[in-house]
Amino acid sequence: MQNSVITPDESLLLIIDIQERLCAAMDQAWLGRVIHYAGLMALFARLEGIPVIVTEQYPQGLGGTHPDMVKRLAGVTHQNLAKTSFGCGGDAAIVNAIAKSGRKKIIVVGMETHICTYLTVLDLCQRGYEVFMCVDATIARGREHYDNGLALMEQAGAFLTNTETLVFQMMGCSGGATFKAISSYLKQSAK
Repeated sequence: MQNSVITPDESLLLIIDIQERLCAAMDQAWLGRVIHYAGLMALFARLEGIPVIVTEQYPQGLGGTHPDMVKRLAGVTHQNLAKTSFGCGGDAAIVNAIAKSGRKKIIVVGMETHICTYLTVLDLCQRGYEVFMCVDATIARGREHYDNGLALMEQAGAFLTNTETLVFQMMGCSGGATFKAISSYLKQSAK
């Protein structure tokens, strides 16, 4: 079993396929929460210097990253990588970008829980990475697919957590610029 301790300097954030046409098929209230928490993770990554990779599944057909997610990525240095394989492990450019980062703990958010996200998590675990799956920052068309995808990820060895827990765990204490920015983001979303 993996170690659930994680720090920013050993982490990479992988945002999987939060794309316009995929998002259109989702429950919109649920999607709003997913984008909110993926945005929280992206903000924390920017503040703490965590590398970010954003993937898009066949963008010619499924469109680019959802505009609400694009807004949350403003100011976040990231690599945008297109793919045709369902799991990121089937795309050499993504595999190489993760390896090149030197990071061994991968934070995953995105969609769909039981397909691209699950297959990516499975591959990362098989490659020896420690995977932290933010359960509130992933979505599927149906609740049964979401639940099954998470169960499969946990069986594969992923650590299931929620975004706020992960962010506050890595912050460690209150005070400082990161804490202020995260607190402000959370207060804004509560309105």
